[in-house]
Amino acid sequence: MRKVFYSNFDLENIENIVNSLKGKKEYICTIPFYDSVSEILISKVVYELLNESGFEDFNQAISIIINELLKNSNKINIKNIFFKESNTNLEDIAKSKEADQMFSFKDYYNKFMLNVSDRDKSEYIKIIINIDKDYFNLSILNSGTLLDWQLEEINTSIKYANRFNNLNEIFQDDKDISQNDNFGIIFSTLMLKNINIDSRALDIKRHDGYTDTTLTLPLKRLKDVHGDRVTEEIIKEISVLPQFPDSIMKLQKEIMDPEWNYDRITDYILSDSALTAEILRLVNSPVYRPSSRIDKVSIAVKKIGINGLKAILYNFGSFKVLSSKYDIDKINQYKEHLFQVALISSYLANMVGLDEFSEDIYVAALMHDIGKIIVNALNPELEDGIMKLSKDRMIPTDVIDNLSDGYNHSIIGSKLIEKWNFPKKYIEAIKHHHTPLKVDDEYKIITFCVYLGNQIPQVHGEKRKFSSIENKVLKFFKINTIQDFNNLLTKLENSGIFFT
Repeated sequence: MRKVFYSNFDLENIENIVNSLKGKKEYICTIPFYDSVSEILISKVVYELLNESGFEDFNQAISIIINELLKNSNKINIKNIFFKESNTNLEDIAKSKEADQMFSFKDYYNKFMLNVSDRDKSEYIKIIINIDKDYFNLSILNSGTLLDWQLEEINTSIKYANRFNNLNEIFQDDKDISQNDNFGIIFSTLMLKNINIDSRALDIKRHDGYTDTTLTLPLKRLKDVHGDRVTEEIIKEISVLPQFPDSIMKLQKEIMDPEWNYDRITDYILSDSALTAEILRLVNSPVYRPSSRIDKVSIAVKKIGINGLKAILYNFGSFKVLSSKYDIDKINQYKEHLFQVALISSYLANMVGLDEFSEDIYVAALMHDIGKIIVNALNPELEDGIMKLSKDRMIPTDVIDNLSDGYNHSIIGSKLIEKWNFPKKYIEAIKHHHTPLKVDDEYKIITFCVYLGNQIPQVHGEKRKFSSIENKVLKFFKINTIQDFNNLLTKLENSGIFFT
């Protein structure tokens, strides 16, 4: 059995590898298994190659497809080792299927990792990524061999995915679909459809002694199929939502009056206990960083300023409307996350010297998931399915949202606040808080802060991987390595912002 020579890389030299790719069109490496380090490397390589070719907008979709395919190759290899070590008779279909049912990837992968240094180095995953003219090409060669019935199941899974137009239809057909052994293949097929690529671009073949997975993407065909589409059900729901309460409208009018004064504004605020509490909470938060606690509204108003008050009213009015129509307990669950993201996003702005944007960033972050409230009210099964799938597979919720066709909470949230005549900066930040590379430069600072502020608690809570964060955003905040990111987490925890 021939020994395999593995590529040499670790967390410390990933950036050097990626930097060496500038101006190049190909990357090749051979690894013993696909782990978190190789996942970070491949995600950065994919971004660099797509960025060089001008297709970085599709980085997230393509990276997730590749990640699912590599996890599949990894599983094939580990399964082959399991079959070998359990002396499974692979010629007997019934026996091999029985052994397959007993196999637990998580348990056996952990066992495999404990003994990895003692192995004979015959297992491998060879990854070849290149851009040739107008095509993005991926080739994965792995040492594990598929059995005939396993390959048949993979092809059946691809055909199954092709029957549906979106993830919502799949959930309706099988709510436990994410437990399917070939769900990664099903999901990848849907992802390809979502970027206008036929499933024939993906090909998995078995050979004597190895498996070959290829993906061929014609770059000029790439496009976001669903775009900004919103279902008729959602459009109707937004249309019947009321405008802001009269009390908020009056206060907004007072603030816009050229002859406004702090005493009158303070009196307006004091007449609404909920608004009073919100203003005192904000003025005592790390956004304004007072030297001592502020308990007087008159002092709070002067500390926050007129622009800050305008921003607070947008947020406060929104949730007052939604709380009058939807489940208040569910809204409060969302608000806990929103407040955390608002504090982190404001911290990020201060960290890179963008303090003048803190208030706008805070407000945009406080409303970034406002569309989820409507989705949950109208289609709770879909929302629950999205959250479960995101947690189980560590796939960003926005990616799953896009596959639901018409229920993307970012688009819905932006449509809602557009109805309420919010400033364009908030509309764009909410619309692109999961797709920051698509936002116009004018709104980049606010959107980048909200995007990363939302990603940080997800990665910290192990609901998302560092490798899934957009590289361009990380570089904006001077985060070049996972160690830089971990240092930021430590600073956040030390600042008292981070909730555990």
